[in-house]
Amino acid sequence: MDWSDPNMPISLWASPRNSDRTGAGESDEGNPHTWKSNYKSLVVCNYGKSATDGINEKGLVANLLFLLEAKYEHDKESKKKERLPITALAQYVLDNYETVEEAVNGLKDEPFFIVTSDLAVAKLDRTNNNFKVGLTKIVLHMSLSDSKGDSAVLQYVKGDEPGTCKLLIYHVPQDEKAKGKGVHPTFYFAMRE
Repeated sequence: MDWSDPNMPISLWASPRNSDRTGAGESDEGNPHTWKSNYKSLVVCNYGKSATDGINEKGLVANLLFLLEAKYEHDKESKKKERLPITALAQYVLDNYETVEEAVNGLKDEPFFIVTSDLAVAKLDRTNNNFKVGLTKIVLHMSLSDSKGDSAVLQYVKGDEPGTCKLLIYHVPQDEKAKGKGVHPTFYFAMRE
């Protein structure tokens, strides 16, 4: 976990199969993504609202990590899509996929639009030892790994057009790893705009 808040409230949540889910949040714009969980999972929940790390019954692991460069911006086309808060992305993946490859294939077509919200952050002003509280956007990316040894990183970053974002996927498919291609030191790079 690379979140910097030492006072972050953390809890463990166990979820059964067939749970009805809604990706609702203050930034869902009245169009939340809904789904039903296919797999049991155990997740670390931060602030009572974000599944930041977890594993499902098939051995798929998801981790949300800090990424200052993360962007979640709309264009006119994306406004038609359902919304999923970035804080629900790990739970969505654990609920719907068995392997990294399955998750990458399911997410690369961007079935929903990722949105973010504000988080209150307290910073200590060392000149007067007072805390200053402000709001900051939740900016994250996700790493995935599975019981087969596969892994990937997914990032939503600034798009090429103003007011847009794009999904970058860093993943070396298992068949390429077996052939010894792209394993080290570079990643296979797939990009969806």
